Order: sequence, then structure tokens, then C-alpha cells
Amino acid sequence: MQHVYDPSGGGFLGYSKRPKTYFDYIRWEDLYLWPIFQRDVAPNHVEKIYRDFDETSVIAPCIIRLTLKDGRTIYCVWDGHHTIQVCRLKGYSLFEAWIIDVDQFSVEEITKDGLFDDTDQGRIDFGCYIAGKNMRRINGLNKRQLSPYDDFLIGWETRDVMFVSMMNILQKNGCVPKRHATCAGAFTQIKSGIECYELADTYGNKGIFWDRALGFHRTNWPMSHLVLSWSSYRSNHCCLRFV
Repeated sequence: MQHVYDPSGGGFLGYSKRPKTYFDYIRWEDLYLWPIFQRDVAPNHVEKIYRDFDETSVIAPCIIRLTLKDGRTIYCVWDGHHTIQVCRLKGYSLFEAWIIDVDQFSVEEITKDGLFDDTDQGRIDFGCYIAGKNMRRINGLNKRQLSPYDDFLIGWETRDVMFVSMMNILQKNGCVPKRHATCAGAFTQIKSGIECYELADTYGNKGIFWDRALGFHRTNWPMSHLVLSWSSYRSNHCCLRFV
């Protein structure tokens, strides 16, 4: 029989203390970065998040919590610190976070492998071990990157204005987004297509050149999938070729 695990620390399972993981709100002055595994703050990445920020899109950063022998409690960010930086710039007074609480691990759990002890430094090192292992799990070992094709369909199905407009132009010209070029009019080069769509005329209207290029391609090569390539020069013009 599979063991039942209640992450909320529900009393009916006999928990006498807080669970090891939980959601909480943290003050800015209590937050720390561990440079042993966490990257420095990248201003360009902060700017990128800032420009596309929406409070409904914030994914809670992940934090290790532990209490030192002198009574101080510290919160060390191990994933999502650029998001926290942006939230601060946006005026947040508290920062939502997913906590892994080292205080809720027993001495036996911390010391069982012989690598860490129950001193302040040993518990800090244990927290670094958990954070580093999870950082690799989340950002490397177990992460499946969203493909451009899936990103396009999700954007269209959730009614994002740009993707809806792109899909309307595709359908108008008998084209269809595909993961692989398996049919006439198949549109597989999603990122290049978005760049093509973003080309605006002198009035700022987007999609006009995209529409013309698709129509030209389908008229001259009706049995071919779409193949995009760029040629451009520094002026007010940009030439799009389908080959």
C-alpha cells in the first residue's frame, strides 16, 4: 500500500510541527542570496521580466528557511530571485514564496550521510545541498522546455491578440501551424514567423507584410510547406523571402 503524504502537515496524520514545505510571505530585509549556487542578478533579465510583468503571472520564488543558534531566521532564495527583484521594483512590501524549512528536518535527517552536522554551518551547508539539488532538478534534469509550436497554440487557444491575428492570417492563406512540415502550407518556423508578423508599416500596423508574403508563397508554391529566410538592410525597408 502506498504511503499517504499530506504536505499541509494535517493533524490527522500525527504531525506535531510545521511541514517541511509551505507557502509564506517574506519581507525584503529577511532575504538572502547564496552565491554558491545562485546566479548574480542580471539587470537585462530583470528588465525583460519588468517589461512583461503582470501580478497574475508571478510564480512564487523558492526559498530555504533556517534559524541560526543565535535566534536569527534567514530566508535564502534558490530559484526566482529575478522575479523578486522585479516585484520589489513594482512596490511589493511582502514577497510570496515557497518555503523549504530546514528547521523541520530532524538531526538524524541532516546528519545521516555524514556530510553535515547540527551546527549553524552544517545546517547552512545542508540547506545549500537541498537548494542546489532542486535547482538542477527544476532548471535542468526534469525541465521540458516549451516548444515554439506549443507556445503558439497555447497563445492562440487562450486568445492572445498577436497569436489570434497570426492564426487568422494563416487560415486566410490556407496555412496551418505544424510541429513538422508534413503538408502543403505547413507553418513550422514559429519564431521566424513571429518576427515576420512584427514587421510594421509606416502607420505601425503589423501583419500586413506577413499576409502578403504568405499569399505570394501559396500562389507560387501551393504544394510546399513554408520555408522562411531573411534578407534585410538598415533603412525603413525589410525584405522577407520564402524559398
